[in-house]
Amino acid sequence: QDGTGTLAGGVIVETNFKIFAYTASALQVRLLSMFCRLAERLPNMVVGVVTRESVGEALASGITSRQIVQFLVSNLHPAAARRGLPENVRAQILRWEADAGRLQVRQCVMWRVADSGALDRVCAAAQK
Repeated sequence: QDGTGTLAGGVIVETNFKIFAYTASALQVRLLSMFCRLAERLPNMVVGVVTRESVGEALASGITSRQIVQFLVSNLHPAAARRGLPENVRAQILRWEADAGRLQVRQCVMWRVADSGALDRVCAAAQK
């Protein structure tokens, strides 16, 4: 990590969602692991892949897709920065967050009753 808070060597993001991060910093590796599945860890490089599941886990922990994209853009390797973050990767990370927000899971109780009138009476009594 350099003095600006970015990865000194930078990150290369491929269109197939593979990430190559040139760093020896445990902190930077931990940050990457928050939204990416790490496959290989070498002395000065980490290889990983961004997946729907890894982004979903990041979203569940309070990290937004925009923060993930911003992290990747601000830490691009100088050679990769010329062409920028692949658009399909950016769009898909944002889409995964949009999809995650479409469904809400809530705890509920399911009642099975033979007499549909009994359910109406129970509901009426509960509202009193």
